Amino acid sequence: MGEMKEAWWKWAHYLGQSDLISLEKAFEFASRAHDGQKRVTGEPYMTHPVAVCSILMEEQADLPTIMSALLHDVVEDTDVTIDEVEKQFGQEVSRIVDGLTKVERGLMSKEEHHATNIQKLLSAAADDVRVAVVKIADRIHNMRTLDVKPVEKQIPYANEALIFFAPLAGKLGLRKMRAELEEISFPFLNPVRCSEVVGAVESYSTQFDGLFQQVREKVGGTATFEGMREPLYQSYSLLQDDVEVSDLYSIRITTDSVLDCYSVMGSVHQVFKPVADAFVDHLALTVSPFNQKLQTKVWIGNNMVRIILQTREGKALSDQGVLALLREEKSSMSIQRLSHECLGGAIHDATEIAEDVFEFEAVVSHSLFQETITIYTPDWNA
Repeated sequence: MGEMKEAWWKWAHYLGQSDLISLEKAFEFASRAHDGQKRVTGEPYMTHPVAVCSILMEEQADLPTIMSALLHDVVEDTDVTIDEVEKQFGQEVSRIVDGLTKVERGLMSKEEHHATNIQKLLSAAADDVRVAVVKIADRIHNMRTLDVKPVEKQIPYANEALIFFAPLAGKLGLRKMRAELEEISFPFLNPVRCSEVVGAVESYSTQFDGLFQQVREKVGGTATFEGMREPLYQSYSLLQDDVEVSDLYSIRITTDSVLDCYSVMGSVHQVFKPVADAFVDHLALTVSPFNQKLQTKVWIGNNMVRIILQTREGKALSDQGVLALLREEKSSMSIQRLSHECLGGAIHDATEIAEDVFEFEAVVSHSLFQETITIYTPDWNA
């Protein structure tokens, strides 16, 4: 039990003493509920909710989110009722746990049961986006241990991670989580093409390192410089569209203020020749709270390099997405408003249009994600 706590305790530095007491209570409650249960890996079942909690604590998720992560399977997989969860931890946590709890299958087919649970999950997330956040973290941990499942189960599970949960994470600005889902799924779905993409991407990394050093040395100042690369599967998709390997890399410069972003951009364009028509201003014209930036491309010798400028606040939103916003939103009304802004419109429309759960799943997937993604079968054919 003590070893499990260590897995997430190292991320607890951002929590206050009262938060730690509440988290400890949720841990003890879940541990008693799951006592004696084992995962497919043979580990005690409690290692799973602890791992999900750790993923979210690493991103400094708020207390109800991480408590719900510890409790997310107690109603579905034990004798605990949702009323007990509410009595012990309050309505806020119980609503999140309820949104994460699958309905009983009864006489439904496997496909109908799956579509019904997708509808329940997203409908709950439209009112409290933390339902989706915990589910994404849950899928990440299950993907990390996917190799223990037989191959006939690995493929559909990895497919769903790639075509549903990764885009959902992207919709919520959870860039790191999306990248991990894609980078775990892709090798399961197409190991040959995955290996080819890794080779292509890595072949440019040394050259990019040299270009990065030039930018940092010549631009200088007090800003922070960071090299970035598109996640593996997104790299594959872009290469399929004949994008150059060099376009998969970016240099991100982080400053203290919006004014500093424009100032440093001017310095970049003085030192390096800008590429015509490549400047994008998403600071003055914001298209997403998770994508507030200036973007340009410059020539460094014969190489085109993309440069992104963000404030430190913009960087936090870009990296942590809705979790950064949830740290600021405390009231149930503000969280509901945020949830509606992120997901609610598309889910409401799908509910109005769809005549059954299958149609809901199809409509909401298109309206939320609107991405063309290749789906693979067990023999690796697209």
